[in-house]
This record gives sequence, C-alpha cells and structure tokens, in this order.
Amino acid sequence: MLLAVANCSLGQRVDTLESGSQVQHVPDKKANANSADSSKTHSPKAASLMSAVLPGLGQAYNRKYWKIPIIYAGLAGLTYSVVENNKKFNRFREAYILRADLDSNTIDIYDAQLINGEEKYSEAQLQYFKELYRKRRDLSIIFTAALYLLNIIDATVDAHFFTYDISDDLSLNFQPEYHWMGYSADPYIGGRLLLKL
Repeated sequence: MLLAVANCSLGQRVDTLESGSQVQHVPDKKANANSADSSKTHSPKAASLMSAVLPGLGQAYNRKYWKIPIIYAGLAGLTYSVVENNKKFNRFREAYILRADLDSNTIDIYDAQLINGEEKYSEAQLQYFKELYRKRRDLSIIFTAALYLLNIIDATVDAHFFTYDISDDLSLNFQPEYHWMGYSADPYIGGRLLLKL
C-alpha cells in the first residue's frame, strides 16, 4: 500500500512558475472555431418569418429544398380548387336567385325554356348545388390556410433540429441473458436494452 502511494506521488509535477512572473493565455484555435459557429446559430424565428412572408423560403433557409415543390404544388392545387368552386357557386347562386324571384321574364341558364346545351335543373337542385359548391370552396380555403400554417410550423421545427446530430451510431439493441445462480437451481433469464448514442 505504501508503495502505491509513493508511486502516485512521483507522478506529480513540480510547479516551475516563479512567484511574480505572469502567465500568458494562448488561445485555442478549435475553441475559437466553435465559438464562431455558436454565434452563427440557425434561427427558428428567422425560418418561421421567412416562411410566413414567402411560403417555402424557410425551407430553403433550412436547406430542405425538396419540400418547396410540394408546398407550391399543394398551394396551387388548393388555389385552383377555391377559384373553380367559387365560379360554380356564383353560377348556381345567380341561377337560383333568378329562378326564385317569381318573375317569369327572368330566365336563368339552367331553365328548361332555354335551349343552350346546359343541363336543366329544378329550383331545389339549384339550391343544392349552390350549397355544395359553397361548402367545397370554404373547405378549400380552410385547407389552404392549414397548408400555409403547416409550412411555417415545418420551417420552425426544421430550424430547431438543424444542428441536431443524427449519426449512424444511434441504436437500440436487446441482448438476452441467461445465468445460473450459484445458490439456486433455477436459472436467471432476462434481458438488457442497450441505447447507443
């Protein structure tokens, strides 16, 4: 035991700094590089503001370029749906108003008296289609707003995880165990979960 303590004491260094001398700090290049990287953090606020101003810009800021065509295809499809359903709603609403005014001189484009190649609808059918296209238009507007908000949320979440390390070493393994206990005739059966980060 005494020899172990004696060996440990020999491993210590003697301080060669004289009293009164000054110590100069030499900066570490790696530490400076890390501090420069930490000053240029990836901002979730900037990503969300960019996506709010122009959808897809936050995804470009996060370098997730493959998401931009998906966002614009969704917005284009939903905008088309809003415009088309609004046109049909206005046509059926105008036809319903003309039909329901009880004036025989006003004829709508879906009236049976008119020969114009359009299908002919009753007043109840006109009201049904008017409501149908109004609901479809309103749902398309809601889905467009939801896609716009999802675009902002996606950019914000991606910016939060921009510097998150996803290495190949991440794993969760199960290792079964089988042991004989010395004092018992029954074996010990169990397992171990290993999470490697």
